Parts: sequence; structure tokens; C-alpha cells
Amino acid sequence: IQGWSLDREPDLVVQMSTSPFEVPAEGTVEYQYFVAETIFKEDKWVRAAEVVPGNREVVHHAIVFVRPPGGERQDGIGWLTAFVPGQTLTALPEGTARKIPRGSKLVFQMHYTPVGRVTQDLTKVGLVFADEESIHTELQTKLAINRDFEIPPGDDDFRVQMTANRFAPGSKLWAIAPHMHYRGKSFRVAVESPAGREIILDVPNYDFNWQHAYVLQQPLALDD
Repeated sequence: IQGWSLDREPDLVVQMSTSPFEVPAEGTVEYQYFVAETIFKEDKWVRAAEVVPGNREVVHHAIVFVRPPGGERQDGIGWLTAFVPGQTLTALPEGTARKIPRGSKLVFQMHYTPVGRVTQDLTKVGLVFADEESIHTELQTKLAINRDFEIPPGDDDFRVQMTANRFAPGSKLWAIAPHMHYRGKSFRVAVESPAGREIILDVPNYDFNWQHAYVLQQPLALDD
């Protein structure tokens, strides 16, 4: 499909804004947030989604979140989909989808990297919907993140730890997407339970330019 890696043309294409964002020639560009004006008039189930940067040269990453109406709370972080270097689309299991509640808007988090000249970007996301009757499993994204650390000068093997817990009853782990920046060099994920500690993902040579999502052969039960 021209312009998309989806299995068919998207049912809905949403641009981050009505006009391009101008990326300066140099300097640091703080994260930019754009709220798409599209309002969903009914609950929607998304079985596939893809972010297509308007200018891959300057888009460091793009994340699309769901913002429910009226500040309603939601499970997970509202993650819908994202673009990062090297990551390809991962097909969801049959009957699995993400939910966009009625009245929601889409929020684009954009991280730009200047390339020495003024450029423009207008990123978009394509959504493929599924009938609610065909969905039996809701997919959510949760974060295990640690921002409160400092790497001591000269330490080339500094370890950072983070934890995710409090999963809803019946939850299962389907995939893991490690993310670090240039100084990150290895990544390991373990599951701790009364039975002990088990390493389920080991990435000994992390490469920022190839940020994969690792799908488990069998979903892992996360009994809280």
C-alpha cells in the first residue's frame, strides 16, 4: 500500500495539526505536543495503527496518545502507537485491539532533531478499525521508567533499574519494547513472582537505531 505498511488502507488518517511545524536549523527543540481536532463520536477499537513522519530526517520519535473526554481516567498511559528508529509494525493477535473511548482526541508527542538547516514536518497517523463484536482482548501499554538517576563521571557500566506492577486481574504480557538513548548499551527484563525471578528478555547489544518490539512466543500471565 503506497505510503503505509498496514495490511490495508487506513479507515481514518489524522494529521498532528493543520499546518507544518518548523524545525530550526540548530539547537535543542523541546518536545512539541499537538492535539488533533478529531473527536470520536463513538467508541472505536483500533486493530492496527501506523505513524508516518512528514520528514524522517528530523523526527527523532513520535508518540500518539489517546486523551479521553473531560479528564476521565484510563488504564495504562493512553498509548496508541509510535514511530521510533528501526521499529516495524507488529501485527496484533486476532481479536485484540486498543480502545479509543467516545469523545477522545489524539495527542501527538513530537521530538525533533535539527539537521543544520530549517525544515518542516507534518506527521500523521493511520488507523484501522475493528468491529467491537470481534474483539475479546484489549491491548494496553504500561511503562516501567526511571528518570531520577545520574551517571557518575567515568562510569561506563552504570546500572539503572525500573519496575512495573499493579496489573489488572487476568492481564497477560504480550510484548516488550526497550527504549534508551545513545548511552544505553544493554537491556534485561525479568519477572518476579513468589516462584522466583525469571529473565524473559536479554538485549546485550542495544542499538538506538534499531528499536525493536519483542513479542513473546506465548503471552505471560501477570497475576497481581
